[in-house]
Parts: sequence; C-alpha cells; structure tokens
Amino acid sequence: MAKKTTELTDTFRSHALEHIHRRLSHALDEYPILDDLISEQVNINAWPSVVSSFELLELVLKTLVQIRDSKYSRRKMKKDSHNLRKIFSRLLDFPAGISDAKRLEAGFAAWHSLHNDFPFGTLECFVESIKSDYSRWRYYPLEGWAGGTPAKNSPHAMLEVALHAIHLVQGSVGTIDHGLKTVGKRMHFTMLKSLEKHLIDSSLRSEGEDFSSYANDWISEGGGLVNGVSSAIRAIRGENRIADDWNVAPQFRSVIKALVDELCDPKSTFLWAGTHNVRTFCARAISDPSPLFWTGTKFVNE
Repeated sequence: MAKKTTELTDTFRSHALEHIHRRLSHALDEYPILDDLISEQVNINAWPSVVSSFELLELVLKTLVQIRDSKYSRRKMKKDSHNLRKIFSRLLDFPAGISDAKRLEAGFAAWHSLHNDFPFGTLECFVESIKSDYSRWRYYPLEGWAGGTPAKNSPHAMLEVALHAIHLVQGSVGTIDHGLKTVGKRMHFTMLKSLEKHLIDSSLRSEGEDFSSYANDWISEGGGLVNGVSSAIRAIRGENRIADDWNVAPQFRSVIKALVDELCDPKSTFLWAGTHNVRTFCARAISDPSPLFWTGTKFVNE
C-alpha cells in the first residue's frame, strides 16, 4: 500500500506541476512584462511572473531530484532552500540525474539559440547566476535591491527549463514521456496545425481544390516548415515584399500569407510553442540581416 501511495503522489505532483506551468504561461501571455522609462516600474511589472517562475522551477527541480534520490528528504530540501544551483547540482550525483541534466541543458540551449540576446549561454551558467536571487526578487516591493542587484533574468527562460523538467518527471512516474520537445519542435507543431487549418479554409473557398501538393513542395524546398515560414515572413513582412518571381505557386500564396498573418498577429497566442518564442522568431525573421534557420537542434543565422 505504501508503494502505491508513493506512485499516486508522484503522479499527482506531475499533474499539478504541469497545470501550474500552463497557468503561469497563460498569465504571462495575458499580462506580458511591459517596458517603462522608469526601471523600477519594469521590475514591478515583472515581479509576479519572475517570483512565480522561480518558485515553480525550484519545486520541479526538487521533485526531479527526489525521484532520482529517495534519500532527498524534506530536511535536505530545506537545507538547499531556494538555491537553484545547489538543487540542480544534486542531479549530477546519479547516472539518471546526469542524463536529466544533459536533457535540460539541451532544451535550454535550443531556447537560447532563439533568444540569442539572453546573457547566459548555458543552463549551468544561468542557474549559477540566479542561484540566490529568489529572495531579492521576493522582497523587492518592500526593500528594493537592498540585498544586492540580481542577475538579469527572464521568466520565459525559467519556464522553459521547468517545462523540460516536468516532461522528465512525467516520463519517470509513468504518465507520459514527451521526449525532448525543444522550442523549435514545438514551434514546428504549432505551425503545422495552423497550416492545416488555413489549407482547409482555402480548399473550402476554392471549391475543394487540394493544396496539399503545394504545401509539401513548399516545405520540402524551404528546408522544413519552420525554415519555410522564416523565409515567408521575410518575403511578406520584411523590406522586400512578395515579388512576382517568389518561388511559391501563386494559388498557394494566400495560404502562406494567412499563416504568416496569424503568427505575426500580436493578438495571437501560442501556449504550446510559447507566444513569446513565436514573436521573437517572427521579429528575428524580419529584422536579422541574414536568414534565420532551424537546424533541428537550434536556431542559427547563415
């Protein structure tokens, strides 16, 4: 009976953490962090998302460590306190934990390749830099940065790491193992669903004409769906608008335009891929001086 109780608890925790992550991501979509001329106001705008993301990431990492180490007691959890670097390091004490850490690193690296202006290039560097910043953020409305100015942070970065850790927890407790769903793979899935919707809409308007062959050719010639969308955004929204010789079947251009309009619409939300990720992708596809490509593991400029 005790074993069944433990398994039930792990399953419940897995569900709870996923649900909390979804709610925090949705809240960040609904109430993004707004810029302000006054830096203190920016910090206040960011405070709810940053503090909540800190707490979720801490809980997810502690859950993952406890799954790998049955001796990771409540006393040890309290001793680790909110130090993310110390908690993350405990994974390295076990073979399965080392594999977990590598997967978290890979997920973060893929995210960083899209958000290449984020100052920390590796997960290890990131958790080391923010290891003691939770309390500083928590008491900011009361004390300001009296305890010292924290490192640059992003709730999007913390939620990205938390998502991959939640997937590891789910796989470990026998619910479902998502595998490594990098930001690029999630964006591919989101774009594919959107493309399917616009293909159906266009087929209905065109009295049942099948656009599937055009879509397949476009994806194949573009080096994949994500890369095809990147080129389309540049052609439609960039300085060089669609030209007559754009290498896309004329009857299929309306489908691509509808897809690009949806992705670039500031009112659109993409919870699975991450709305902030999609908007960053669209902005880079338009403004970067060289094309933005997804290599299968990361975003690169060529």
